[in-house]
Amino acid sequence: MCMPSPSVHQFVDAVKQTALANRRWIPPPGKGSLYIRPLLIGSGPILGLAPASEYTFLVYASPVGNYFKVGSNLHFI
Repeated sequence: MCMPSPSVHQFVDAVKQTALANRRWIPPPGKGSLYIRPLLIGSGPILGLAPASEYTFLVYASPVGNYFKVGSNLHFI
């Protein structure tokens, strides 16, 4: 896609900051989770088949309910 990736440090820092800034929206255990989505998009002024002249990296978060009706054995730290 010809998009320059953020560094590992930038990526991890952005995800951590997003999670911390949205910690009040994390559902209680067993009631859901905080969905975190990193996004990298071409944001330059030209829309075409060539690589964009500018890119925007962002991370957003949203509380979500349980995906599975029965609890999962997955545990995240």
